[in-house]
Amino acid sequence: MIYDALLAMDLPSELGPPLPTPPTKGIENLLFTGSWASRRGCCALSSAVVLARCCGVLGALGCTGLTVRDDAGSVLAQAVPAAMGRELADRWPEALPPSWQEQPCELEIMGSLRDRGIAAAITLRYTPRHDPEHGALTGSLRALWDLRPAPADEAAFQRSVEAALMGDGSLRELGRRLSSRGEHLALQSVRCLGEAFDAAPGATWGRVVVLQGYRDTPERFADLLAGVPDEQRVVLALLEARLASSQIRWPALDADGVQGHLRRGRFVPSAEVFHVA
Repeated sequence: MIYDALLAMDLPSELGPPLPTPPTKGIENLLFTGSWASRRGCCALSSAVVLARCCGVLGALGCTGLTVRDDAGSVLAQAVPAAMGRELADRWPEALPPSWQEQPCELEIMGSLRDRGIAAAITLRYTPRHDPEHGALTGSLRALWDLRPAPADEAAFQRSVEAALMGDGSLRELGRRLSSRGEHLALQSVRCLGEAFDAAPGATWGRVVVLQGYRDTPERFADLLAGVPDEQRVVLALLEARLASSQIRWPALDADGVQGHLRRGRFVPSAEVFHVA
């Protein structure tokens, strides 16, 4: 059980010229945008500026272990000082590719934080050439129940979790807590990013979702849980075991990324379940 949210910021961008558009894509464009040709948005902010401001925001939120990756997914820097703020481009140029100082290049920033009993991982992605519908700066926030540090006695730890979640009422309360704290962090992130980028508008949407099949194939959720330390993920398998007997209808996501719902351990694929019933 995690809180899964998407973040999006509308940074200043200009639409590029119409691109060659195949018929199937053109029809899709007509239905959703009213125009046949595909076009790309382009944000002119340099990657150094975006990195500096995002690091400043994540640091102010309390994120630690900031990691920066380039557009190929290669780690450019780890343990980035969160206090860099807007001065990054001047104070830390030797750590950036030269092109980042001169033109927009894709990047990804990841950090983790702990807040009032939950652990969260925040990822921000800057894509200067982007689909206009998606925006140049997007991201995600994933939050879960924080039981770190777990006791050395695994059996005792399992019994303590089972005792804490004895009834469905306790599961509901945990879901409400995750939803409340996760939504607060997501809204706070969007608000702070908006302030850092000169009042840029932003939005977030999230929900509590059960990870169906995590016990058997945790590696298949690696992308979803990127940035969450392994020691904090141990509770997910225990929660899945407890949810197998829950009468509550939970929104769920299986190892293939299929959305649906879960009740008494039975997963039913569906794209229409958004709230606990």
